[in-house]
Amino acid sequence: MNRNYWWILTVFVFCTIGNAEAQDVKILGKLSNGTVISAVRSPGAGWELILKGQGLASNVYTRPVQLEFSDSILGKYPLARGYEHITTVRNGFIGRVNVRKDPNVAFKVEDRWEIAGMTLVLDRKVQVMGNEPGGFMSALTVFTEKPWSRPDVDIFAPGMIYGGTDNLRAGGLGGRDIYEDGRGILMIREERFTAPLFGVHFRDSSSFTLIHSDATGGTTIEDAMDVRRGDVIEPLIDAGFQFGSLGEDESGSWKGDPKEPLGKSMQAGVKRYPAVGFWYPGTEGELRSGFGPAHLMRRRFHPMQNGFSQNYSLVIRFGQGETMPAMIKNVWRLSWDLLKPKAEGRNMTQVRNVLFDHLANTAIVSGDRAVLPFLADPTSGKIVSDHRNGRLGFISKNVEGADLLLIESSKTEGTRSSKLRALGLKIMNTFAGLNFSPPEASGIWVDDGKPVEAIIFLRQLTEDMVYMLKAWEREQKQGREHPLWLRKCTDLADWLLTQQDKNGGFPRAWVRNTDKVAMASRLNSYNVLPFLTKMFQVTGNRNYLDVALKAGELSWRQGQQKGIFVGGTPDNPNVIDKEASTLSLDGYLSLYEATGDQKWLDRATVAADIAQTWIYIWNVPATEGIEDKYLIWKRGVSTVGMQLIATGHSGADSWMSRDAANYVKLYKFGGDAHYLDVARLLLLNTKNMIAMPGKLYDFAGPGWQDEAWGFVAPGPSLPGSRRVWLPWMTINHLRGMIDIEQLDGDLYTQLTDFVR
Repeated sequence: MNRNYWWILTVFVFCTIGNAEAQDVKILGKLSNGTVISAVRSPGAGWELILKGQGLASNVYTRPVQLEFSDSILGKYPLARGYEHITTVRNGFIGRVNVRKDPNVAFKVEDRWEIAGMTLVLDRKVQVMGNEPGGFMSALTVFTEKPWSRPDVDIFAPGMIYGGTDNLRAGGLGGRDIYEDGRGILMIREERFTAPLFGVHFRDSSSFTLIHSDATGGTTIEDAMDVRRGDVIEPLIDAGFQFGSLGEDESGSWKGDPKEPLGKSMQAGVKRYPAVGFWYPGTEGELRSGFGPAHLMRRRFHPMQNGFSQNYSLVIRFGQGETMPAMIKNVWRLSWDLLKPKAEGRNMTQVRNVLFDHLANTAIVSGDRAVLPFLADPTSGKIVSDHRNGRLGFISKNVEGADLLLIESSKTEGTRSSKLRALGLKIMNTFAGLNFSPPEASGIWVDDGKPVEAIIFLRQLTEDMVYMLKAWEREQKQGREHPLWLRKCTDLADWLLTQQDKNGGFPRAWVRNTDKVAMASRLNSYNVLPFLTKMFQVTGNRNYLDVALKAGELSWRQGQQKGIFVGGTPDNPNVIDKEASTLSLDGYLSLYEATGDQKWLDRATVAADIAQTWIYIWNVPATEGIEDKYLIWKRGVSTVGMQLIATGHSGADSWMSRDAANYVKLYKFGGDAHYLDVARLLLLNTKNMIAMPGKLYDFAGPGWQDEAWGFVAPGPSLPGSRRVWLPWMTINHLRGMIDIEQLDGDLYTQLTDFVR
């Protein structure tokens, strides 16, 4: 019986029997949105599962028990089966089947399904009976009733994919090349996700999402080292693989139709029914080879040993009537509830003191100039000669650092207070000595005052100079005059007004000391919002606000209304990244606070909902068998609270430690307690790998830390691996703490006293 005929027959049966039960159809229950769940007996395959409801995502099919084998004779091949027996129980049903591979080995599968609101919850156990060389992988994949291709859908894979293939690295996981010259296979190992989930949003506003709700992670040295390779990739078989993969596969391999000719789905013009699924253990691909356009798979299997078992739980959520941002918000909060990220209690007063002292001690003073150095080695504490420079914004944040030093000087006493204030003033005045109409430099060498870079980014200017303006305002209220600071901020603001285009956009970068545009992209125009809004609040000049409002409208139209935030980091232009959403959150909140217009709060909320999906809310364990001295992220330290940086790679850092205060604002403005939970995680857990007295790890002393880490099968550090400290790390930690304290001291105490 061919596939199309079977679908026609199934529809006919549903229409004629209603809720009754026929010989080959069992009604198993309904989701809260009315979707009917049924089992249909397929000749030779057993009981398959079919869902019928509103929207493309609620009309799906699965032959639920899928196995893939790897052995020396047949190589790789899959099997797909329905259940031999299926029985209904309260709030769900149980499916069982024994799948015999050959006379030597069989697999006993028991699936316990729970129907819970808009979700189906699967608890699966796969047990091996018998012994045989080679390996196996099990999977659950789901197919829609109607065909679709990648341009028809938006994908949400947190920290990896948001929407389509635009603004993703073409050759990376989920990039355009997979679909244009590959086979359309997108299987991503779950450690790359900040939460192990994969969602597909259709044009009719329906969606379904797979969540691995009991993910533990964990792998072997052999796998960890193999992840580094991109040329010759060998299949690996090991009982130690504790990670799965999530994604979609358009190749037809998982469709479960035994009569489909091999490779038929890849023929030109053939309609595709992509498999959206979970694979365990986690095969990954397609991966670009180092020798040309070949697309490879990094295949992983468990051994076929008698008594070996797999156990995992999946949650499948079916959404209806949601925009892409709403789907992301709802799926993320469901995952948060399932994974229950744990906040770490710590002595935040000690953390604060250590970080301020560390920041002050790393500063470089030369004559009448002072800077926070561009880069230092956290394992030795050394600052080499080619890094004796300081810069505005982004990864250096010299002016913001000076602002923090001035704030702390008023919170302490004696020589410490005097030291912090003198240093803060010297750094601030060093950068106030630059010209900003047009900007002559974004960084200077401390020893001779010469400019560092030929290109000046919009973000570097506005991100840091807003803190010169805030410092001027605060000092003014305390009776201290700094007319130079206000004049330089005004010079920059007035120059920026001449650079906005008719649509509201600003260039990404200019050639220093000129009006010449170096990078014309307008995708990060949101950078100007906090600075120009603050200029309006300080001076009362409406022109600054009007320009900021126009830039905000453009930023929203350029994809953010669909949940796409692009262009945050100057060194990785025009990709989807974390900082695009966090910077937009800051900008939209500034517009809301200046105008009281609800739409800016609504837009800030969308930015916040996207930004938090970059936060790891599950713990990825260190690779077994590697000595701790070789691990940059140390064994036993929780990864919860760290964040991926950008699409196209799997590097993580603690950038959002500064954004804790913005989530507190959202809580105070709207009363949504979830944002307070996010703030707590960013405030506390981002400090997990800072060297503290009595727990220095392998750093030079208290306050040091590494810039970034990788949680995907991290192998031992290679000789010559660069470990660096940059000023933003300490500054961002302190900014989050100071801003919450100034916003609501009692709430700050509540958050920092929290121990779970």
